[in-house]
Amino acid sequence: MTGDNLEKELSELKEINPAITENEDGSKNVALEFPFKWGKGDDADTITSVKVPRIKAFHMRGINGKALENGNMDEVLKLIQKLLGESVTFINAIDMADIQVIGGVLSDFLPDGPATGGTV
Repeated sequence: MTGDNLEKELSELKEINPAITENEDGSKNVALEFPFKWGKGDDADTITSVKVPRIKAFHMRGINGKALENGNMDEVLKLIQKLLGESVTFINAIDMADIQVIGGVLSDFLPDGPATGGTV
């Protein structure tokens, strides 16, 4: 297989989600499939997207990396809350379908761990 064919095959394997756009700073905007109202009465805003910054070391403080790697929802939601800089109530208002997309963005930002049995 030539390099061009391999590159084409890899690009076809990569799922492209039009709801996710990348910013110049490396952060990603996620357009919510299920926007929600945030605020009270006439002052309520409709939240249609969220900006997910690249993960820095300080975001990982207090996060159980192994539990996060295993898909522990509490750890995923805790990390999303830290990244978005929003309250627990705000995060709880996001539809789970949108949380799944945001979780995919987190996976893009997190490095792969060492191979099983290997050392760093």
